[in-house]
Amino acid sequence: MVRFGQAFYKLFVLFSFYIFFVFLLTLYVNNIIIFVEISYKSSKLKKQLTSPRELGRSYGQLARKINQRLNDLKSAETLSIMRLLPAAHCHELSGIYKGELAVNISPNYRLIFEPNHDPIPEKEDGGLDWESVTKIQINRIEDYH
Repeated sequence: MVRFGQAFYKLFVLFSFYIFFVFLLTLYVNNIIIFVEISYKSSKLKKQLTSPRELGRSYGQLARKINQRLNDLKSAETLSIMRLLPAAHCHELSGIYKGELAVNISPNYRLIFEPNHDPIPEKEDGGLDWESVTKIQINRIEDYH
């Protein structure tokens, strides 16, 4: 026999999860929860990276990791979240690649992208404001070493 207190507690927990789910759904539907918006430098690149068949055909064994990094980027609220993923090793590039960023795909290959804001969010010291970057453009995947 279930005691009244136990049944009430289970009902309360279930109801709490329901309310929380409805709250998150409401935020998502009203676009209050913002995820990184991804665009692509070319329609060819977009097709290669958004179609599982084309991804496998174009990048072979790298396809799984590329898909993982794209999902990481899509699910991040801002670019600063990517800095917290050690395997991604999100970093700013320098030299001829200044203004672009990269995430690791393999020891040699990188997914290279840039903030897609006008103007690009900057801190007072002139550096990139990672917390404000919510739009990126993927430029290419390459071994730049």
